[in-house]
Amino acid sequence: MRDFIYSIACYGVFEALFVSVIAAAVYLCTRIAYLKIKKLPRKSFGLELSRFLFVGYIAALVVIVWMPMITTEQLFHGDFRFEDLRAVGYYTNNGMVWEFLSGNLRGDSISVFELIANVALFIPLGFLLPMSFCRLKWWAVDLIGLGATCLVELVQPWLGRTGDLDDVITNALGAVIGCIIAKTVIFIGNAVSVLDKSRDI
Repeated sequence: MRDFIYSIACYGVFEALFVSVIAAAVYLCTRIAYLKIKKLPRKSFGLELSRFLFVGYIAALVVIVWMPMITTEQLFHGDFRFEDLRAVGYYTNNGMVWEFLSGNLRGDSISVFELIANVALFIPLGFLLPMSFCRLKWWAVDLIGLGATCLVELVQPWLGRTGDLDDVITNALGAVIGCIIAKTVIFIGNAVSVLDKSRDI
C-alpha cells in the first residue's frame, strides 16, 4: 500500500486533482457567462456535464504526465534546474507489456500498479471525447487517443521523465476501452429513447 501511495504522490495526482478542480470551475463560470451574454440555451445536461468533466480531466492529465518528477525538498529549496531535467530518466516501463504477455512480469507490486494505472489513465479520454463531441467516430477517438499518448511520450524526456513504448500501448488501450464504454452507453441511451417514443405513439 505504501508503494501505491508513494507512486500517486510521485506522479502528482494530488496536484492534478487541485488543478482539475480549478480548471473545471473556470470552464463552468466561462460557459455560464458565454451562454448568458449570447442568450443561448444550454445543451443537454449530459453533454454539458461531459464537457465540464472533460476540461477537468485534461487539466489533470497534463499535470500527471508532464509534471517533472522532483522531490518536495528539491521543489522548496530550489535544488534543481529545469535545463538539467532533460533526458534524465527516472523509471521506465519498456518491456513491461511483453513481460506481462509472456507471463514474466516483474514480481514487485509497483510494476503491476504501473501497468494498470497507464491503462486507466486514458480510459476517461476515450470515454469523455465521444460523450462531449457526439459527431466523433470511434476511429477518430482512437486516433486522438493514440496521438495524445505519442505526444506525451515525445515531450516527457525533456521534463525529466522517460518516453516509453509500453506507455503508448497501454495508454492507447485505455482510450479504446473508454471509447467502447462510451459508444455502448450512447447506443443504450438511443435505444431507450426510441423505445420511449414508440410507446408514446
